[in-house]
Amino acid sequence: MPVNFPPEYQKAKEKYESARNLQEKIKYTQEMISKCPKHKGAENVLKNLRKRAKKLREKKEKRKEIAKGGHSLAVEKQGYQVCIAGYPNTGKSTLLKKLTNADPKIAKYPYTTKEPEVGMLNHKGAKIQLVDLPPITEKAVQKQGEVMSIIKNTDGLILKLGENSKKEKRTIKKELEKIDAKNKPIMKLRKNEIPEKAEVFNHFNLIKIYTKKPGEEPDKENPLVLKKGATVQEAGEEIHRDFSEKLDYVKVWGSSTDKYNGQRVKKDHVLEDEDTIEIHIK
Repeated sequence: MPVNFPPEYQKAKEKYESARNLQEKIKYTQEMISKCPKHKGAENVLKNLRKRAKKLREKKEKRKEIAKGGHSLAVEKQGYQVCIAGYPNTGKSTLLKKLTNADPKIAKYPYTTKEPEVGMLNHKGAKIQLVDLPPITEKAVQKQGEVMSIIKNTDGLILKLGENSKKEKRTIKKELEKIDAKNKPIMKLRKNEIPEKAEVFNHFNLIKIYTKKPGEEPDKENPLVLKKGATVQEAGEEIHRDFSEKLDYVKVWGSSTDKYNGQRVKKDHVLEDEDTIEIHIK
């Protein structure tokens, strides 16, 4: 018996395939279950979806237990991520609070930040995940393995420097070299320096890329955030994990020129800030 999935199911499936974190995967899996036909032909599909939902919930609970026990400082990466690193009492938490929706604990005594604090910097709809890390000290690779692991996998760093900035820079540079992270883009700030959101966005050479579905207006509320020089291929991989295998074609609209006004382009086409892309999957 053929399964005729309704449009609502297909939409939920597309959202699941584009999910960027565990919570979204759980949400859209549940939507797929609720919108899936309940006849015999869909039994296996429903069975697999329920298995998936169970595994995802178990994974979420496991993460909660780890967090409660204090055994892991892992941070789930969402989009473009920048970590705020530095010595104690250099204003890292204040910076996070000023630039994002986070409300970290701030105090005058050192080591207030015991575990990573996460917030989202929103610059004209473009979101950057900022992570305030526990203070980095000498021999951080040996003593703070989990913190350094987060730094190794992040996209960029904001380095907050205190009174002894030369010593702090030397120490942190030495620790970054040990994990092959010294070439990451770094923004260096003095203790009381708070940049504008636009300054952070521009410092890391980022661009906003809008997406649209056929026949609909571009989604200006949730643009992709990519490095300047990013290609259609890189944008597509942010949206669909199996982009290369399922891609049919891509259309591009230019932000400041009519050179590209819905033309089809190749995967290696370099995107410009505020371009709009429409991805067609087979």
